[in-house]
Amino acid sequence: MTQHNISCVGIDVSKHKLDVAVSGQSTVHTLPYTPAGLRRVLSLVKQAEAALVCREATGGLERTLVEFLQEQGIDVAVVNPRQIRDFARARGPRAGTAGQD
Repeated sequence: MTQHNISCVGIDVSKHKLDVAVSGQSTVHTLPYTPAGLRRVLSLVKQAEAALVCREATGGLERTLVEFLQEQGIDVAVVNPRQIRDFARARGPRAGTAGQD
């Protein structure tokens, strides 16, 4: 049987920075939420040959990122934060900000 390794990228967006995590890698890249930072995100996504970029909806802060990646032909899923927390709880590890439950 052939096994396929599918890479995904998760991005946490805040007003001034982007935290980018690639599946299978332990490093989280913290980048400025600027045009240069967006170009670096695109580079990371392409290097990972990511099948999907996933991020949670954050009241509109994600729009610039999502539009930029979609313009580059990258598939982006914007998901409900509650669904992410519920999924993480089902898998076991602690999710979200420390002390937030």
